[in-house]
Amino acid sequence: MMERDVVSIRHFKTQMNESGRYMGREFDPPIIKTDLPDNDPRLKLLRNIINLESVVFYSSPAVRCSQTLETFKDKLGLFRAYVHYDERFLETDFGEAVGLTAREIKRKVSRDCLCLES
Repeated sequence: MMERDVVSIRHFKTQMNESGRYMGREFDPPIIKTDLPDNDPRLKLLRNIINLESVVFYSSPAVRCSQTLETFKDKLGLFRAYVHYDERFLETDFGEAVGLTAREIKRKVSRDCLCLES
């Protein structure tokens, strides 16, 4: 059996990330920018640790994840590399916190707790 390295890369930023909002599964925004400089340390790391001849990518089907993956594939010259999109990598469902910032969530929870105490 061939030994494999597993590397995890977080998607590039979205408008919701920039604003500090929780996306959950309800939102699927695109990434803000798709350019990746040739001297990006993640590219250097990947070139040094993965076997570019037999790489397989696993990704969430979320737009931001597939856009990030395609950017890395292009920069690494892996145009025909196999990509397996798996829904198990989708964002956690944040319920009522979706679309809110941490501050808004804290305010909401505090308000709800006060109502429970009354």
